[in-house]
Amino acid sequence: VVKDAQGSSEWRFQLWKDVIEWHLIKDWWFGDGFGARVEDLAALRGASSSTDFVIETGGYHNGPLSTIRYVGMIGLILFYVLSITGAIYSYKVVQRCRGTPLFGVAVFIAIQLIWGPLHFTFVFGGYDASLPDLMIELGVLRLLMRLCDEGLAVPAISPATPRAVIPATIRALA
Repeated sequence: VVKDAQGSSEWRFQLWKDVIEWHLIKDWWFGDGFGARVEDLAALRGASSSTDFVIETGGYHNGPLSTIRYVGMIGLILFYVLSITGAIYSYKVVQRCRGTPLFGVAVFIAIQLIWGPLHFTFVFGGYDASLPDLMIELGVLRLLMRLCDEGLAVPAISPATPRAVIPATIRALA
């Protein structure tokens, strides 16, 4: 397993070096868009390895590099701004939903939004898959906040909390 993982890592690192050295990304500022050019696909017909396919389609197994390939540095910056904003907002939603039945769902979504930018950058990421996931998670997060704000999810009373009993003598004085 270790040998297989090491081989996979070496392949990825070499792929990333090749993408940069061979100038496979034509427009670093605004990206090359999704898909491939017709000329590139024609050249791909004779490809004998999966590396050739990955290079042509932009699936570099690296979040920042694939994002630059599709939407450029500008798109990468906007993606990170959206991801980090979502992570911060998710913390606020968790605090707002604390004590309600929605707390578990808020924590579940917050974990994904807080871990997401780290995973995208350092573990494995792909812009084409990460952006739709991020948009759905942000939509669920907004729904949770709206449910809590509109009072549709009221804080639950803990059964362990004793109810206050007012003695009859104090009620008579009031």
